[in-house]
Amino acid sequence: MAETMTEPRSVNSKPLSVELTKEDLANPRFSPRELRVLRERTGMSLGQLLADEGNDEKFTALAWLKLRRSGQPLEWDDMDDVVIELKLTESALDPTSAPSSSPSSTSAGSGG
Repeated sequence: MAETMTEPRSVNSKPLSVELTKEDLANPRFSPRELRVLRERTGMSLGQLLADEGNDEKFTALAWLKLRRSGQPLEWDDMDDVVIELKLTESALDPTSAPSSSPSSTSAGSGG
């Protein structure tokens, strides 16, 4: 009998995907043990991974850290089949990108 999925982003409690946002990239959270695992598995520190423009392993590292912070006890090798979604654009609800509701200085004096 086929096992039913109770959570659309997981199969057998292993995540299928993780979303990384600008916030996740700018403010990673980690433990010293996780930093040691990253260095052992990648040969680089987290700082080196993040600074290396040509190394895409930084996305795997940040996704792994995010999943572990959310309670997923994943090992590094578990990340091989996880889809990493980059959501780096501003949300439509971002107040800094919405048109201003107050009149600008150029339109305030143009009434005639």
